Order: sequence, then structure tokens, then C-alpha cells
Amino acid sequence: MTDLTVVSPSSLGTYRTCPKKFEYSSLRRLRPKDMGVLILREYGSWWHALRAADAISRSRTQDGPAPKHIPTTLSTGDMGPEIPVTDDLYAPDVLLAAQRFWEAMPFETRERWEEKTGAPLPEHLAEMDNRWTAAWADEQPNEQLIAVELAFEVPIGDTGVALRGRVDEVYYDVKRNLVVVRDHKTNGNIDASESLDDLLDSQLHLYAWGVSVALGVNVGAVGYDRARSKPASQPALTKSGTLSKSTTDYDVHAYLAFTDEPVPFPGPKKDGSGAREYLRDEKVVKRLETPTERDKWNRRTLDPTNPRMIRGHLLEAVATGEGQAEARRRFLADDPLKPIPRNLSRQGCKSCDFVHLCLDEMRTNERLNPEPYGLSSKDTTQPSAPVDVEG
Repeated sequence: MTDLTVVSPSSLGTYRTCPKKFEYSSLRRLRPKDMGVLILREYGSWWHALRAADAISRSRTQDGPAPKHIPTTLSTGDMGPEIPVTDDLYAPDVLLAAQRFWEAMPFETRERWEEKTGAPLPEHLAEMDNRWTAAWADEQPNEQLIAVELAFEVPIGDTGVALRGRVDEVYYDVKRNLVVVRDHKTNGNIDASESLDDLLDSQLHLYAWGVSVALGVNVGAVGYDRARSKPASQPALTKSGTLSKSTTDYDVHAYLAFTDEPVPFPGPKKDGSGAREYLRDEKVVKRLETPTERDKWNRRTLDPTNPRMIRGHLLEAVATGEGQAEARRRFLADDPLKPIPRNLSRQGCKSCDFVHLCLDEMRTNERLNPEPYGLSSKDTTQPSAPVDVEG
């Protein structure tokens, strides 16, 4: 390869799923126009901005050296504002920006937003932030910030492939005496198997290597900070005054708010003579405060870096990058007899954003206008470097 091929964890994953999907997302830069898809991505951007502002504010009072990298602005997505990073930026400033953004949002968009996320943006962010802060307050003094929203692009040796990425946080773990790369994730629900899958996930292992090269530090561990984005339900009572078993999707904060005052219930008798008040049950509080219950809402992983694992991921990245370079050449040549291959499968194609366009282009053997297929596109005459859209 004579031209440098730039890869990112998201483009690597897309190409491995299906080279044709890589063409649509990274070369033609197509994106679904569906507002629901956009809203979920936008919400993740607001959460990242909130966490970045919190980390930056805490770094001002940390012991040890000042961070090596702080961004000048924080992005809140394609719809939201850019928030300047000032010397007095704090997490509440992001919440205030979210409130102003929400108030200026058209009514129809607000309805769609609440339908998709389950709550108005300002209240939703505040709820998640309160839960996150309660979960990790004891851990924060152990972290010395090194970088926030660090973007890098480093060549992988002389392979002709470069790795591009953006890391949410790099910090020094005082207790464990190691540098950690952390990525924030929002999940509708946190799957119990996700922590097991992290070892096979190339994203943070590649980021660990990229950060080591970009900052000249020895990254000793990688971790995900997952926060559940589905709002907590409000507890409910039966007529006899017991907690309803049909409504259990709430955390300790929702339960404490629900029982802040005695909760009246009508009782089973029609004449109302059995009416009483439900009082907070400390056994319920203790159960909801257990690690098992907390992990349903906030979960962190911390895995040591393994040089052999990282080397393996880098070799795979180079091999995949070579495939991407070939796809790029075929895209530019636009030869109907040499198409970019498709990984056709019922499950894979069923969940693909580009399936209908893909099938019609396979039938017609030509490049079609994506607009009628609910897709938006920027310039389609030249492919871009792979776009990293990790949330």
C-alpha cells in the first residue's frame, strides 16, 4: 500500500461485519435519517459531555501533575451546542446547557425524544448523573486525570496503516499504581455478559496502545464505565399496601424518593376502612443498595493490558486495514464487475441500516440515490477517512 490507510475501532468492526456496510458508512458516509436513531446517538453525546466536564472540574484540585490534555470544547452531538471548556466549567453547566437546549427544541421533537429515551433530556441526565455520582464517589479520590477527550492518529509501524481514535479518559490509578484508559458507554440495559465480552473487544486494547504512543505513557489497564440510560420506574403499591411485583424496574434512589413521605393506599375493603400508609422499608433499601442491584444501573470493568493481546489486535487491525484499502480502491474504480463484497446473512442483513439500498443495488448493479431509502449523505464523490462513531 502506498497511501496511508486510517482505521478506527468502529470502522474495523464495521468492515469485519460486512465490507459492503463499510462502503456505505465509511466511504459513502451514509447515515439513517430516522430521528429515533439520531436521538439515541445525541443522548450519548450529552452523557459524554457531562462526564468530561465532571472529570475536568475534578482535575483542578487533584494531587500530582496537571493533565496532559484537556479539550477546548465539548460536543453534545449534531443537534446540540458546543460547550466551551473554561476554567470554571462544571458538570452543572452541561445540565444547564441541556435545559436551554430542551426549552428551545420544537414540541414535536421533544415528544419523539421522550418516546425514544423515556424522559425529558434535562431530568434524564440529572437522574443518571446523581446515580453515577453516588455509585463512584468513593473511587474519585483514587483517580488523577491525565487526559480527557484525547484524539490521536498514530501509524502502526511501517505497515501503511494508522490508528485513529478518541479516548474519553486517561487517568492514573493511585491505589493500583497504573495508568488506565476508560471509555464511557450508555446502555438501555446493562447486559451481565458485557464484562466478559470486553476481553475480546479490540476498542480499548487498541486505544491503550494508541494512548501509549501519543502521550508516551505506559497504559496498564483498560476499562468501561457503563451507565444504564433507561430511566428508573416509580415503585407502585397494591391495594393492600405491598410493593407491586409487576413494577420492579427501579433503583434505591427511586425508592427513597417514592417513600420520602408516607404513601397512602386504599386497602382491600370497598368502604375504605382498610386505608393505611406505606412507610419506607429499610430491608428494601438494603437490598437495592447491594452490588448486584447497583450493577444493573452502573458498572465498571478494569482489565490489565496484555502485550500479546494488544499485538494480536494490532495485527488484526493491519490485516483489516488492508481489506479496507482494497475496498477503497474498488469504490473509486466503480467497476460493476469488481464490487465490494457483501456478507449476506439473514441475521446480519435484518438489522443493517442499509439493507434495502444494498439489495436494490445488488439487483440493479449500480450505485443508487440513498435519499429514498431514508439515508442522508454528505459528499459521495470521494470517500472519507473512516469515521469513528463509537458512543
